[in-house]
Amino acid sequence: MFKYFSDLEAFRQSVRLQHQFDQVATTSIIVFEVFVLLAVLILLPVLSKFTKRVLWKFVVLALGVLIFEFFTNPMWFNYKMGPWAYIFQDISWILTLGWSIMILSVIVFVDRIFSSGKEWQRFGIYLVVLTGLVLFFESIVIKLGIRSYSPEVEAVCNRYFSFGPSFASLYYIPVFLSLVIGFYKYWSLLIDGKNLVPIKRRKWFQGLGLSAIAVFFFEIMVDPMAQNVGLPQWSYVYRDVSLLMTIPWIIIVWMAINFVDVKLFDKNIFVRFFGYLFFIFIFVFPIEVKWILSGHIVFSPNVQAGFSGFLIPGINLPVEVAFAIPFYYALIVAFVKYWEILIYNKRLQ
Repeated sequence: MFKYFSDLEAFRQSVRLQHQFDQVATTSIIVFEVFVLLAVLILLPVLSKFTKRVLWKFVVLALGVLIFEFFTNPMWFNYKMGPWAYIFQDISWILTLGWSIMILSVIVFVDRIFSSGKEWQRFGIYLVVLTGLVLFFESIVIKLGIRSYSPEVEAVCNRYFSFGPSFASLYYIPVFLSLVIGFYKYWSLLIDGKNLVPIKRRKWFQGLGLSAIAVFFFEIMVDPMAQNVGLPQWSYVYRDVSLLMTIPWIIIVWMAINFVDVKLFDKNIFVRFFGYLFFIFIFVFPIEVKWILSGHIVFSPNVQAGFSGFLIPGINLPVEVAFAIPFYYALIVAFVKYWEILIYNKRLQ
């Protein structure tokens, strides 16, 4: 049994203590929160003039941001925003709305200004513009005392810009944006009622390449959350990111997408999406549990501190081990499927 969770009462007491943090908001932070809420209230009606069903699109984008925040929550701290600002531990709904309205605004206006450009070109413009904006607003929340980084992230990001964010943000931010925008674009196909061309001949290894890109780059990003130990030295490609763990995840994502698309060919993207996650879960979960119980995956102290205290019966692992899988792969799968749909449907490009 994984020794950290062997004393259940001690574990739960530790969790309760770790979930206590400074929630007292300063005047400047309250002003910032009001600014974010006003930006949402003002920009949504403006955006509705340039795109249809803007409220649904905003909800989908906010859901993508929230999924990312839940999964990567142990990597950052969001303090001093007031008790009203939090929905779970230190995840703030105000920050979620702020990032979401900023991302949606850039997507809508870039699509409007560069309407004659190809989809992949506009996607690149999204990333360039938003990386600059996110760096700017990240520096504001850092200077206000809201945002700080976990010790595990600090250990990786040992150099910082003079205005606050770390140099590693130039990697983290585009990866975060790519996954969230991919999630948004995938579900926008359903919201906009796009008619997609049925796939008669699948390009199997094309999907494998997309799966490898999505999984590998996200694995590097979340590397501070856990250590992969006790594996052959040759398997490590970046810090403790191991091919022996990453390659199985890539193959499972690839197989899940192809299997579901073949078996649920006549279903809409909503049904197929949950089919992908179900197929992935039944394969990833037992493998993940085996790696954890064998000691090959060791969660960072800050990840352990973020556990709710509820354990999975029989294996005494935190329920977050199971919940993290659909969070993680919801973004991965949506990104892969969005680009795969573009490749198969040339007119959408």
